Amino acid sequence: MNVALLHYSVPPIVGGVESVIAHHARLMQSDGHSVRLIAARGESLNDQILLTKLPLADSRHERVLRIKEQLSRGEVTKDFESLRDELIEQLQAALTDVDILIAHNVCSLNKNLALTAALHQLHISKNLPRFILWHHDLAWTTPRYLPELHNGYPWDLLCTDWGEVTHVLFQNCAVQS
Repeated sequence: MNVALLHYSVPPIVGGVESVIAHHARLMQSDGHSVRLIAARGESLNDQILLTKLPLADSRHERVLRIKEQLSRGEVTKDFESLRDELIEQLQAALTDVDILIAHNVCSLNKNLALTAALHQLHISKNLPRFILWHHDLAWTTPRYLPELHNGYPWDLLCTDWGEVTHVLFQNCAVQS
C-alpha cells in the first residue's frame, strides 16, 4: 500500500508525535509498504521514506499563527477560509496515489484549524483515501487549550464524529514498579 503520514512536523524535529511517526514509517516501510511523510518541518527519514513539505501545514507558520490568534478570540475570518482552501489544493496534490492517510493530532488539536477544516472538507467530499485519525492529545480534554476553544465551526471539528474514519487514541503510559 501507499501510506502517507501527516503531522505539523516530522524528525529530526524532536517530539513525542514525531518519534511515533518515525517508528510507524520505518515499520511500515520494512513491511513492504511505500511510505511518505507530509509535514511542514523535518526531513526525509531515508531514501525510501520521503517528505512532502507543506509549509502551510505548520502549527508555527506566520500565517497560521495570525489566524490562530483570530480563532482564539472566536473570530472565523475570510483569511481562515482562504488558508483552508489553499490547504485543500495542496493536500490533494500531496495525496496523489495514496491508499491510506494517517493524520497525527491534526484533527484533535487546535494548532492549525485550517488544516483540520481542509481535511474535513476533503473527507466529506470523498476526496481522501482511507483515513485514520491518530490522536495523541485532545484539545477539549486538555485544560491549557480550553480558553482557545469556542462552540461552532471550526472548533467542533475537534470533537465531533466525522463518520467513516478510523480513530486511534494513543496515550503514553508510564509503568511503575
